[in-house]
Amino acid sequence: MRIIPNIIHSGTISNAERKIFDLLKNLDMGSGWTAFHSLNVSEHQYKQWSELDFVIVGPEGIIVLEVKGGGVACENGIWYFTDRYGTAHKRSEGPFKQAESGAYALRDKISEEYGKSWQERIKTGCWGVVFPDITFTQSSPEMPKEVICDERYTKNVDGFKRYL
Repeated sequence: MRIIPNIIHSGTISNAERKIFDLLKNLDMGSGWTAFHSLNVSEHQYKQWSELDFVIVGPEGIIVLEVKGGGVACENGIWYFTDRYGTAHKRSEGPFKQAESGAYALRDKISEEYGKSWQERIKTGCWGVVFPDITFTQSSPEMPKEVICDERYTKNVDGFKRYL
């Protein structure tokens, strides 16, 4: 698949994003597919700025992916992210909300530029959360299993293609 930019920025410290970048680079979805890495959306519903880890655009629609590496867990509505050094960071906003709100911010920004009629031709609002380092087993109505991609799908290009 074509990726823009075609090399991962040297400042990208996330090994998880690097892994997904490599999977996408070696993925053949057919003609007309492009992935954008680290796409910024200048307007967001409740943030000044939104950074989307990956945006995949193709004939069938647009998919926004939020990538979370390391350990990830949600306890009592609080998200815990454990980095490569074993340090846990906690946040009230989880990756599912990040991906969803980012997908809708992108949709709204494109609609602002081209009008809403483009949405009749292209599927929008599709998003997923990728956990390449863990098997994610938590379950909740806020975490639909259809959008979860974990290490079971990121071992190789074929698995990742099945997920997409």
